[in-house]
Amino acid sequence: MPFAHHTDTRTVRESACALYEPDTGQIRHMLLTVVLEGGHDPTEAETEVMAHESLERRGKTHAHLHAIHVPHDSVKPNTRYRVDIKAKRLVEDHPGDKPAQ
Repeated sequence: MPFAHHTDTRTVRESACALYEPDTGQIRHMLLTVVLEGGHDPTEAETEVMAHESLERRGKTHAHLHAIHVPHDSVKPNTRYRVDIKAKRLVEDHPGDKPAQ
């Protein structure tokens, strides 16, 4: 997913953190992070905290959710994903697919 910003500001890193159900791999929340030159580059642990805090602000139950970190460009627009819980990787979720358990 491209991120538009001022042309003389360089993107340092883009990443994604998905919070998912540990038993099914169903994703409950995804946080996309774009770090611009001069900005704070959060650790994976900090990113997970931000993702959980985002759900907490919405009053959603989240403490049981697990996290997976993936490259930002591996997340395509208008595409549904789940986590393959055996392989611990993000996969496209197609209607009728059965989660690997």
